[in-house]
Amino acid sequence: MKRFFALLSLLPFLLACTRETPSSMVEESSEEPIVRIEETFQTDLPDEVASYPASTGRTFYISSSGDDSNDGLSIQKPFKSLSAANKLSLVAGDRILLARGQEFTGQLRFDNVAGTKDNPITIGAYGEGERPIIRSNVNAVSFYSSSNIVVAGLHIIVSGPDRYQMPDFCYTGIYFDYSYVGENKYENIYIYDNEVEGTGVNSNVMGIVIQSLELSMATTPSEVLTGCYITGNEVHNLGRSAIHCGGWLRDEDINQNNGNQQLFRDFHFDGNHAYDTGCMGIYICAASDSSINRNIVHDTGIYEKNQLLEGVCGIMALCADHCEIAYNECYNIYDAKTTYDAMGIDIDWNTNAIDVHHNYCHDCMGSGIGTMANQNSSIRENRIIENRGETLHIAPITITNFTQYYAGVKDDMHAVKNLLIANNLVRNAHQVEAMMAVKGNNGSPEFEGNTATGNHFVYEGDPNDLFFIEVDPSLPWYKFAANQYFSKDTSVYKNLETTEEDYINTEEGAEPYVLSKKKDFAAWQKRDLGSSYGLFGASEKAKLSDLKVTYQEGKIFASWEDETASWRYDIFLTEAEKEATFPDLLDYSYEKSFSFSLKRKGDYDLHIVPEDNEGNYGTPVQARLHLR
Repeated sequence: MKRFFALLSLLPFLLACTRETPSSMVEESSEEPIVRIEETFQTDLPDEVASYPASTGRTFYISSSGDDSNDGLSIQKPFKSLSAANKLSLVAGDRILLARGQEFTGQLRFDNVAGTKDNPITIGAYGEGERPIIRSNVNAVSFYSSSNIVVAGLHIIVSGPDRYQMPDFCYTGIYFDYSYVGENKYENIYIYDNEVEGTGVNSNVMGIVIQSLELSMATTPSEVLTGCYITGNEVHNLGRSAIHCGGWLRDEDINQNNGNQQLFRDFHFDGNHAYDTGCMGIYICAASDSSINRNIVHDTGIYEKNQLLEGVCGIMALCADHCEIAYNECYNIYDAKTTYDAMGIDIDWNTNAIDVHHNYCHDCMGSGIGTMANQNSSIRENRIIENRGETLHIAPITITNFTQYYAGVKDDMHAVKNLLIANNLVRNAHQVEAMMAVKGNNGSPEFEGNTATGNHFVYEGDPNDLFFIEVDPSLPWYKFAANQYFSKDTSVYKNLETTEEDYINTEEGAEPYVLSKKKDFAAWQKRDLGSSYGLFGASEKAKLSDLKVTYQEGKIFASWEDETASWRYDIFLTEAEKEATFPDLLDYSYEKSFSFSLKRKGDYDLHIVPEDNEGNYGTPVQARLHLR
């Protein structure tokens, strides 16, 4: 299957990002003419929606043609250097703007400065041309114990030492620090539309970091920073991770990771492009009520030495509570020679209520999506395709109970409980050990309430070569229901699953799986109630027709006809004449209708793409929408 390497018009979030788009969802889906209609609607929507609040105070300019003896308060009399700006006493509404098309060296650093919610302090750019460049061999732009800050429109290049030789000397492109702040509270950081890069995957450099250091779990506060929006940035060519938040504990002996799920709150890392990193792509740690949505993450974990630092995944939630991970594309995720992880998306240990949905994870070295010990989480409605299972995460979906035992983790957080795995497309031509695996690690085996339902497991190879489902004998799995399986030979079906009667949904009529009949799908149907096993390649290609679109009370309503038995419909929205790629997905519809809202006027293309039971795309329909 072709790569849907994307970027994202991100219209639901109104972001101004553009990326190369080598492949199109619509082009891939159709070999026949596409039905197109055009509609114009009069609306009361605004022309534009601001991405962050505007600063309305003093403006200081920096230009290579300036002079540090100037006051910097006009374009005609700018500062020359970044060091001149560092001497300013910033107040709410101040702006420091660098001339576009120019290059500066050094760093911008500010301690204990604060804008207000409606009048932040801004670091940005002015004039015409490319983003201004800041070259630095330390933290390029850094704020300590600061509130209501905007950093937007910069190009930052950071060089650092070799990470293998000097693992403790790490530098960052954009850095916010909230260490040892006691009961002080901070708010509202906006990091928007920047490019941050290092000088290669061997350099000890991170991209964008929100950080806190405390002595121990006993002294760590909660909700240190509320409101962080890292949006529309391109971060790449780093030896460490691209974008993350987290906390560290100086005096903990067992694990120095801050396990307080409430350290930060209301963090949103949305619409970014992270790639070519030695470790991780994007992760949220020690935060609640957060999101990692509509990002593209690829070619991570590509460091060539076994030096485990912050991990090797595309996207991860760790020590987090209530985090949405949605509409992302992750691919080419590697293990940095560690043999660990390499998942597209990871629900890591000490997590609660992590909702992983509507993502596309493909061509990863490990799993497409995997877990450590977690509770009340979900993996639903994702496309998980051609992931190789070549690490300890052996299957396209791999559930483990890896954890850490120390003061940062509650006693009941060491198993997998109430995990929902639902309505995912899991497809492989590449041979793996299993299509879904549940593996015991160092955590508690007291799994409970875990469900896998409505998933489509499609294996294009010989079904003698793998288990569709593999569950370690020491681990109980509560429920399988209504899953669909496909292979080239439906006379052969193999699972490795031995959960005893006391731990399964017998109240719904389920029976334990009998291993002696492991090639008999009828035996599995008594365990996986409502399941089916179909012949791969037998699905009928869908072709849609009769698209109708109306507008009423701020909503677009679409309906269409389909004479085939499509599984679901992929709904994409782009700017007019832009190709539809995966992160432009609005949602799936399981009905032949759909409605959605927009936040601003404009010209849009709506794409309705049918998807059959095996994940193949049929002929779509399109509408050009003019909202006036």
